[in-house]
Amino acid sequence: MASRESELVDCGFATLEALLADRDRFETWSQITLDAIRDGKLG
Repeated sequence: MASRESELVDCGFATLEALLADRDRFETWSQITLDAIRDGKLG
């Protein structure tokens, strides 16, 4: 079964550095999680 949503066709994983570079585009809870990962408090 193929995805009909173009955004999902080329999905994959991003590095923490790439996610932090776009941090302002995320919701607050995601920013908090990214900060905690960056600071070594998670994972």
